[in-house]
Amino acid sequence: MQEGSIPEEVSQADKTQEDQKEGDALKGPDGPVETVEKGRLVSVLNYSQGILQGEARLYNDTGYLTQRMHYEAGALNGPFEIYEQGKLLFQCVYVKGEQTGPGTFYGDNGLPSAHAFFRGGKFHGPFLCYGEEGNVAQVLHYQAGQKEGPALTYYPSGKVMERGGYHLDQKEGPFLKYDEAGGMIEITQWQGGRLFGHATPSPA
Repeated sequence: MQEGSIPEEVSQADKTQEDQKEGDALKGPDGPVETVEKGRLVSVLNYSQGILQGEARLYNDTGYLTQRMHYEAGALNGPFEIYEQGKLLFQCVYVKGEQTGPGTFYGDNGLPSAHAFFRGGKFHGPFLCYGEEGNVAQVLHYQAGQKEGPALTYYPSGKVMERGGYHLDQKEGPFLKYDEAGGMIEITQWQGGRLFGHATPSPA
């Protein structure tokens, strides 16, 4: 997962939602509708008067669940989950068609790899990345989908590795790098995402 990226499957779910709104697809009778292709189950969707309502499930070629979501009146509303080969990769909540509140990404080990917060379908608020042992590895802040504010990177021990900040999704101002003992080992200066200064402090 790239830093601050939303899984592609989330965009696909949003497209399904748009198709429903436009009336181009997914019209069906009341109750559950199963889609089977070449003898395998592709999806289970629930309808109310031809509009998506309730839980929906999508499956891959090998029969594994890939997405589980909930609809209300044709719009994504409620828990949303993405799976790969039976493992949970991502979960969040939709409210009236938009990602809202906390979301969690998971690694191959089943532990959270990142926690994010959403507003209006975009990252908004703190974004925490975790190491393989569950330690906090990085803390970023987002505003309306762009990095904005302080950024901290940590050693597995919990000591600060680097301290800096972002403005309008670009590195801005000084970035200070430390060794694990807390000594400063590098200073870089950034403006609009461009490096324009670099210094290595002399040993004490």
